[in-house]
Amino acid sequence: MPTRKQDSDEYHQESFITIQHCSFIIRTMDIYMAQFWHTLKEDRSKYRLKFMLDRKELILTLDDFRTIFHLPQATDNNHNSFVPPPSFSDMVPFYKQRLGFTMELKTSSSFKISGLLQPWQTLCKIFSKCLTTRVTGWDQPPLQIMKMLYGFVNNIHVDYAELLWEGINYLLHHLASLIPYPRFTKIIISHYMTIFPDISRRARDIYHNL
Repeated sequence: MPTRKQDSDEYHQESFITIQHCSFIIRTMDIYMAQFWHTLKEDRSKYRLKFMLDRKELILTLDDFRTIFHLPQATDNNHNSFVPPPSFSDMVPFYKQRLGFTMELKTSSSFKISGLLQPWQTLCKIFSKCLTTRVTGWDQPPLQIMKMLYGFVNNIHVDYAELLWEGINYLLHHLASLIPYPRFTKIIISHYMTIFPDISRRARDIYHNL
């Protein structure tokens, strides 16, 4: 009969193996995230990107992006197509009159979340924190966030995937020192690792093909 000490030793051994395995997965994901952004480039169109994971070259299109993140399709809810997102000038009356923006709003760079009334201020801050790469400066979100909030509040069938794609495409040409969109990048990598099980999951492998 196993003793309590034996049970405890087996439990700690299994826990150590589990932690070690999780550590391998995390390190592998970190490597692939860096490789993804290091190798990401346009492939004949801004709506078609290619990148490397381990030794495999992969393609990411706007439609792939929409599918991976379960974002609305053009024909969802009996729609025939997406509605074009509004221009900045079209959004000014909405933000001033409906959301109670209290500051002067001449350009998109003059938009600040702190100028909104509640609950819109909190909602816009959530959009900015979750859907941009910023770690500071959330009070001044990019134009794409203004368009997303406009579409969300007015229940307009805009193409959220394309608005997010604009942010990724911008960073493709203005890459920062930090890995951008870490949440999105992890989900994209996990998606392709599921589709292609031959992509190595072992952190001890050497990835010098960057």
